[in-house]
Amino acid sequence: MQERERKFCGMLLFGDRNKLAEIYQKWIEENNVMDCALSVITWLAGNGLLKEEEAFEFVKNGGKTENE
Repeated sequence: MQERERKFCGMLLFGDRNKLAEIYQKWIEENNVMDCALSVITWLAGNGLLKEEEAFEFVKNGGKTENE
């Protein structure tokens, strides 16, 4: 039986987030990196998984989103 092609639905579902966490965990173990928030951000940015403009605006607004 062939697996159906997966398409992005507009958000990362739990299984996708969990797989992302597994890949990150493997990376920190293979590279002897301390598991901390800065490492997560560095890993996400290094893999093009951050939208820098949105992150900049979030930080500029003191950690608040437009919806708050």
